[in-house]
Amino acid sequence: VAGVNNGHADDLRGTAADLCVVDEAGFVDELSYLVDSVLMPQLLTVPNAMLLMASSSPVSPAHEFVDYINDDRLYEKNKTGQPSPQPEQQVPSKGECK
Repeated sequence: VAGVNNGHADDLRGTAADLCVVDEAGFVDELSYLVDSVLMPQLLTVPNAMLLMASSSPVSPAHEFVDYINDDRLYEKNKTGQPSPQPEQQVPSKGECK
C-alpha cells in the first residue's frame, strides 16, 4: 500500500508484480504515467498478472480514469474470446464534456 500523488508514483517501481490494485483511480494524479510507465512494466513478465483499477466517480469527467473506462481493449475477454459485457452507459470522454 502506497500513496502515489504529489510525485510519489515512482515509489511503486519494482521488477515484477502478480497484481496491482489502484483504488480510487479517479483521484490519482498522473494516472496514465502510473499505469503505463510504473505498473504495466512490472506485469508484462508475469503470467496471468492483473491490473485492477476501481474508483468512485472522478471530480471531473476529463480525468484520465474516464479514458480507461471507455477503452474497450481493457475489458477482460470471456472464454469464447468475445469481450465481456460492458456497462450500459459509458462516461463521456474529454471531448464530449461541456
